[in-house]
Amino acid sequence: MTKNRKNKQAARALGAATGQSYTSARRQLAGAPPYEIPSHDDLVAANLSGACEDRLGEEVTSVFGVLGGAGAGGGVLLLDGMRVAEATIERLEINDAAVSVFEVETFEGGATASNAQAEAELFVQGVMAKGDAIASEASGLVEIIEPDLNRHDSLVAVVRGVPVELDFEAVVTSDTESVEDLRLVGGSLLL
Repeated sequence: MTKNRKNKQAARALGAATGQSYTSARRQLAGAPPYEIPSHDDLVAANLSGACEDRLGEEVTSVFGVLGGAGAGGGVLLLDGMRVAEATIERLEINDAAVSVFEVETFEGGATASNAQAEAELFVQGVMAKGDAIASEASGLVEIIEPDLNRHDSLVAVVRGVPVELDFEAVVTSDTESVEDLRLVGGSLLL
């Protein structure tokens, strides 16, 4: 009997004795670490960045509504009184240590609907009045991309992240191996 055949028989015997699959038993006998199915929460958390990438380039108001309320002067009020109009999402950096996942409902087929919340840093690009853009660039808050966008405004990128909380909805398959649907559905400022 060859060594390979002996290993296969040993894996079948181990699998039958322990109730694990042939593949898991074979990996265990080969010295490979056993494959562990990720937990529901870990699976959702690992995929949040992808859901954020789907929203890059969109207007900030499509995710966050009007930030800063009515005093924003038609723009988006961010930090230190800085107003950015026509703001678009350039980057969202999730704080992996500040992610919470909540199972909401389990469907007949075993799939699970969940909500998740995560703290993140929001980076935007938008339009500022030229004077505000020059002052904000001097203080290190923005980088001017296009100084003469029009007669009164400059195109800027905010270089300091704005703290936000993001809300997600997810559907995880019954075998907890994949996320069927994960969407960033909203967010709010953390001040």
